[in-house]
Amino acid sequence: MDSQQVRQAILKLRFMGGLESDLRAKVAELIVRVAEQRSVPKGGIFIHEHEPNDDRGFVLLSGRILVQKTGSPDTTCEAPEILGEMQQFNPTHLRTATISGDVPCVVLRFHWSAFWNAVNQELQPPQIEALRKALEMNAWEHFIN
Repeated sequence: MDSQQVRQAILKLRFMGGLESDLRAKVAELIVRVAEQRSVPKGGIFIHEHEPNDDRGFVLLSGRILVQKTGSPDTTCEAPEILGEMQQFNPTHLRTATISGDVPCVVLRFHWSAFWNAVNQELQPPQIEALRKALEMNAWEHFIN
């Protein structure tokens, strides 16, 4: 995907909808700056349930993923979607699901520590708090579903 398509996909992430327009644009730029684009083949697993915190996050740019959680039915999720944000707020710091490509996918892979470092350097405290709340709400929505 070219850089404009990547930015457009990031701006469509559910958690971005609750942020002000200028903050959405800044967050999209920060994600692009700290992430690298990767292809995930059909069946390729990139998050394992119960895996300890490894600081990786993902933005599903295109494709569909399979989400498998112990004790829950398997579900699928279409792009765009942020993945791995749950470990930021889960007190056990363990992955809560196994995520694999249900079809070939394109993702942005990044480290949460690099993302939060950039956020803390470039955003104002009220913006940081709004972003944190939006991501936490998104994480809990993923946890419940």
